[in-house]
Amino acid sequence: MKKIKIIILTVAALSFPLLLLLLTMLSGGGSAAVPIPAPVSKEKAEHYAAVASELGVPWEIVVLSDFFYANKEKQENLEKNNALVTATEFLVLSEVKEEEEAKQTGVDDKGKPIYTYVWKYKGTTYYKGKAEILSYAGISEEKLKYLNPSTLISLLQEAAKDKSSSSIAYTISFSANPDIPAVLKNQIGIPEEEIPKIMELYESKYLQNLYFASGSFDHNIKLPPVTVGNATRKELIEVAVTLLGMPYNWGGKSPHIGPPQNNLDCSGYVDWVYIQCFGRGINGGTTPDNIIQNGTSMQFYSCQEVEESEMKIGDLGFVHRPEDVVDYNHVGIYVGEIDGYKAFIHCGGSSYGTDDSPTGRVGVSLNNARGKLNSKDPFGGEFTPAMKSINFKYFRRPQFSFSDDHDDK
Repeated sequence: MKKIKIIILTVAALSFPLLLLLLTMLSGGGSAAVPIPAPVSKEKAEHYAAVASELGVPWEIVVLSDFFYANKEKQENLEKNNALVTATEFLVLSEVKEEEEAKQTGVDDKGKPIYTYVWKYKGTTYYKGKAEILSYAGISEEKLKYLNPSTLISLLQEAAKDKSSSSIAYTISFSANPDIPAVLKNQIGIPEEEIPKIMELYESKYLQNLYFASGSFDHNIKLPPVTVGNATRKELIEVAVTLLGMPYNWGGKSPHIGPPQNNLDCSGYVDWVYIQCFGRGINGGTTPDNIIQNGTSMQFYSCQEVEESEMKIGDLGFVHRPEDVVDYNHVGIYVGEIDGYKAFIHCGGSSYGTDDSPTGRVGVSLNNARGKLNSKDPFGGEFTPAMKSINFKYFRRPQFSFSDDHDDK
């Protein structure tokens, strides 16, 4: 695929004939710069990013897919499009079937066989795209339009539970379909000749650069040695500081052990740190029906409330309770005291931005310090530039067993 140079023009919305013209230019020869207007408002882009990231689907390809579909339907813009409906097309549901079987393990003193019951793997079934996934849950596309990603996943999990019995168990997991061109052709219905143009735009990262441009960061970090599942609180913070200075990326997640695959947002950063230490993120709590389910709300309800005076290293701080959120929430990890203040490491948004990282960055802030700047890390080192203070008001403890909990830090 040839290299292209992209000039980003920040306009409110893109007309679809213009988009097609630009894509035609992309498919032509030469290396001329191609101006790409902003396709949707910043708020709509943030919504796409939030929805897709909850499903683990690349949000940029969801936006580009809606572009082409909207053009076919002669829509003026994407402001009324439903991000979840399109994102579901890129989702794969994997259903594992297990059956309980009796296995003879010996005989008793009367010569009768002794059995134990074990679960035997019986295969995996894959459900790809919106139609198959909605059919699995027994819900309509019209209902899907009124759901959020977490509610959809909950309905699918309930469907798997309903299929199960005392001797047959179905468990499900989710992943993004790696064959994006096939989804564009078969699920979205984009003509085959247009797919290379979409892929070229997607791979150029122009949407990411347009809406969430952030500074560069070398993700090839060296992680400290940690026994996953048996970490200490000190080791958790040693992991956390490896990303000091990493730029903030709205909707950024990397739910895997190892260096992050991309820049992260606040809840994505917290989850990444815990995954390195325990193999899983902070989720599993029951979010009330009237609460929007996103990274911070799921983390909030997966933890137990603690008083600020009782915090331990690794506890979380939140700016709001989820039910009080108007625009956004924010979360950070408690690292102990610095200069007499409770201190948190967190991935702060644009208000913590710099010239090099305008979207924000990972740093250590003093809590309720009335604007006091901090440049000290939890281990006595320093980072630059200094971070302004944070105002966390609500404190929660993730339900993990640290190997040094007896130290009561």
